[in-house]
Amino acid sequence: VFTEDETDLYFNWTKKLLGEIKTNLLKGVFTKDEEGNLHNSVILLDKKGKLIDIYEKIHPIPFGEFVPARRFIGNIGPLRLLREDVVAGKKYTVFPISQGKIGSIICFESALPQIPRKLRNNGAQILFVVTNDGWFRNSIELEQHFYMGRVRAVENGVYFVQCANTGISGVFAPNGKELDATRKNEACTLTTSVYFMQEQTFYSKCWN
Repeated sequence: VFTEDETDLYFNWTKKLLGEIKTNLLKGVFTKDEEGNLHNSVILLDKKGKLIDIYEKIHPIPFGEFVPARRFIGNIGPLRLLREDVVAGKKYTVFPISQGKIGSIICFESALPQIPRKLRNNGAQILFVVTNDGWFRNSIELEQHFYMGRVRAVENGVYFVQCANTGISGVFAPNGKELDATRKNEACTLTTSVYFMQEQTFYSKCWN
């Protein structure tokens, strides 16, 4: 899993790497649809670097990814720097691989229980979040964001994996146990066993 906001340079390097290590990869990228709309996306690449499917972020962040009422306030102060709005996706994509089905969300979508739940109901057996948490520097918000994953894991009865460019990255088991985690702003690699869960929780099936 690579984090949100990877560049074209890394993308080309990634495709070459996949050809060498023979594995699938989830990756955060910006994409454009057929109408030219910009999306903050997660893509799944197969072992040869071929695109399998795309998840487009359902809930972009106002003033971070788009300017509400741009016509009226888009030229005020730093809002001028946000030249193009990220458009909300509509499809709750679940990625199939040989071991099972993956659901992936982006950034603070892990704070919104309805999105992981809908992915679970669409067949996801494990949940990932890819995120750029550099916005938060060294603040307590890094911990707050990370531990939202614990709640999503328990709600949906799945392993929950967070991959964050500045930390905290880590893994929660379906019972909420923290299996592994990085420190803030630490360059490292985590290796943890996770499993694709079949049975849904009462919450994921019946919550409205």
